[in-house]
Amino acid sequence: MQPSSRPVVFIQRLFLVLVLPVFFPVLSGCGGSRGPELATVTGVITLDGEPVQQAVIRFLPDNSQGTSGPIAAGSVDSSGRYTLASPGGRSGAVLGHHLVTVICDDLPVREVSEGVFENIEKSCHVPSRYASEQSSGLTAEVTNGKNEINFELRTIQ
Repeated sequence: MQPSSRPVVFIQRLFLVLVLPVFFPVLSGCGGSRGPELATVTGVITLDGEPVQQAVIRFLPDNSQGTSGPIAAGSVDSSGRYTLASPGGRSGAVLGHHLVTVICDDLPVREVSEGVFENIEKSCHVPSRYASEQSSGLTAEVTNGKNEINFELRTIQ
């Protein structure tokens, strides 16, 4: 991939992770005016024992387990901690079973001047298998009340 195409890829990822989940429930005709019941979800994500940084975690309701509703997502801070939010500015995730993904949201380049980019070291090293609900192997159950759900990721399966 050429350095000049990296910002386009980043914008596409950002759209898929942050914008699309906000509009998906509207497009699918989800719920009434208040929406489904949500519960608070926080946690810590580590990779080989070290906090994950510069990542986004998503909880996708698992329809095969009878869970439906909006996708919840949260940014992972420098200590690996996240808090989920759902569309409409609501805090938390829908109750039930979820498939979980974790993707890096840092870009290994920076713009040093308009149209000129240089490579920088990535701070997120989450293996790409965690970016898809089909390959991540990560699941979670959200119950009523406060949920602390931690994930220990591995570079080698």
